[in-house]
Formats: sequence, C-alpha cells, structure tokens
Amino acid sequence: MRSPLGATRLLALAYLLLPHPAAAQETLWPDPRSAHSMVWHEGLGMVMLLGGTDEGPRAHWMWGWDGINWSVLDTLGPGDRAHFAFAYHAARDRLVLHGGFTHPDPDADPIPHGDTWEWDGRAWSRVAEGGPGVRDHTAMVY
Repeated sequence: MRSPLGATRLLALAYLLLPHPAAAQETLWPDPRSAHSMVWHEGLGMVMLLGGTDEGPRAHWMWGWDGINWSVLDTLGPGDRAHFAFAYHAARDRLVLHGGFTHPDPDADPIPHGDTWEWDGRAWSRVAEGGPGVRDHTAMVY
C-alpha cells in the first residue's frame, strides 16, 4: 500500500538530520553529509539514507532509520555517489538509483553517471547503463 509523503514524514526526515539526545547516545550514526538522498522504504518500514559527500569513509554506505536506531544495510553498491535520483518502487519492493556523480579527486572535475541501479533488499545490481542518460541534481518518485 502506497502512502503519500505528507507533512508528518517531511518533519520526520528533517528530524533525522538534526542531533537529538536519543541519537547522540547511539554508537552507529551516519557521518554528516550533503548531496545525499533519503527515501521511505515501505517494505522495511525504514527511512533509507544513501550517498552524498562527507569527510568520512562511509559516504557510500546505505543506512536505515527505523525511528529509534540507525543500521548499516549495505556497504557496497554504486559507490560514492552524490546528487543522484533515488526512489522506492513499491510494486517491486526495490530501491532505484539513477545518475549522480562521483568526485574521487577534490582537485578534478566530478565524474557524471547515467547508469541505473536497484537494491533488492540484499544487494545492489546495475540494471541499465543508458536510459535517460547522464543526470545529476535530479529527483524521481514512484
């Protein structure tokens, strides 16, 4: 069952980005970041956080927030992506990622991507290399 992303969920997403006492006590917490994406995964009942840019080695890890704790759900996948499109495909119970860019060298231009990836709850797989082509600073919804 799809549910619309209403004001309550938007406030919950904003709340995730702000420090609060319960989260401050957790030992496993995503590094501060920007240019990331977050989606609601109805099948898992979690908010998923992926990618972005930060100073830590964990930017490419996928995190899940169940309302109480953060969990690391994947450490592989599409790599250190930023500014990509990210959505949950409810009918197929998959996360879908498209485009974005990587920036392995701060002194060089970012590397744009036009590929599409899916996460089936266990692993990421590249499902398309072309499609709409290279995109960044974009969004998608289901």
